[in-house]
Amino acid sequence: SPNPSPSPSPNPHQVIFLIDRTFEAFLQKVVDAVVTVYDKYLEPDDLVGYYGLGDGWIFDVQPKGADAAGLREQIVGSVEKAGDPHVYSSIETCVGCLATQVDAQYSKWLVVLTDTVDFECVNERNQFDKESPARAEAAVTRVIGRMSAMVGLNLVLLDASGIANFNAKHTLWPTWRRLSQRLTDEVGEHNSGVNIQAAEVSEIDDAFEKIAGRMSGGAAA
Repeated sequence: SPNPSPSPSPNPHQVIFLIDRTFEAFLQKVVDAVVTVYDKYLEPDDLVGYYGLGDGWIFDVQPKGADAAGLREQIVGSVEKAGDPHVYSSIETCVGCLATQVDAQYSKWLVVLTDTVDFECVNERNQFDKESPARAEAAVTRVIGRMSAMVGLNLVLLDASGIANFNAKHTLWPTWRRLSQRLTDEVGEHNSGVNIQAAEVSEIDDAFEKIAGRMSGGAAA
């Protein structure tokens, strides 16, 4: 009799990696870390998507097993500066995808790596003004509304602002920091959020190991 096909894992994952490619200094490390999680922790029947901050889908959400080598090649090849600091709208796009695409058997993960800087809160003249914090707040409130309507979302936000060190004197830093924390604090009562600070490039690997530990149900976090 023919061999039965392997049974799918009891709790397949749907994982979207949202990475900030606007800052070259940590890009190679980030991509390496994504490759490690992809290789070691994602099964063929897991769904995976890869999104560039302020840039769009590097590849759409799809089963890893459909083209595992091809998808891996696209991750490895993504070490190029691209995109814009559009944190909240990029998160909203990925959350929307997780909210609509698959049924409840999937464990839904959004793994975001960014320096948390968002440039979409400028005014119509492309300048930061006294209304910028309120615009950023409104964008985050909208994302929180989308997340709160979901069940079973796991949001991991890896804050690399200590590495990227974008303009330390920028007036919006207190807003960006607070809103980054708000996203994981107010992820919704049926969801989980974790905010990980990476102050050194070397800490990115550790952070991704923690994420992988959480995904595989371990207590690594």
